[in-house]
Amino acid sequence: MNDSAGKVTAGLMSEVGEALVATAIGILVALPAIAFFNTFQRIIKSRLARAEAFGKEVLALLKSGRPGGADRAV
Repeated sequence: MNDSAGKVTAGLMSEVGEALVATAIGILVALPAIAFFNTFQRIIKSRLARAEAFGKEVLALLKSGRPGGADRAV
């Protein structure tokens, strides 16, 4: 049997180390990106909900015919 069987070469160790460093950098970049994405999604959903509620309120006001509505005489 060969003397090098079961031994890990220095070249392989450096490649594994490089892969681990690249993975760590990827995780460090991805975590803040995901946090910002979720924050912006939450802001967008909130603004859309408020805009929809405001639109429904305006439509209800216009349909009611109360003063200040669309059928008000000028």
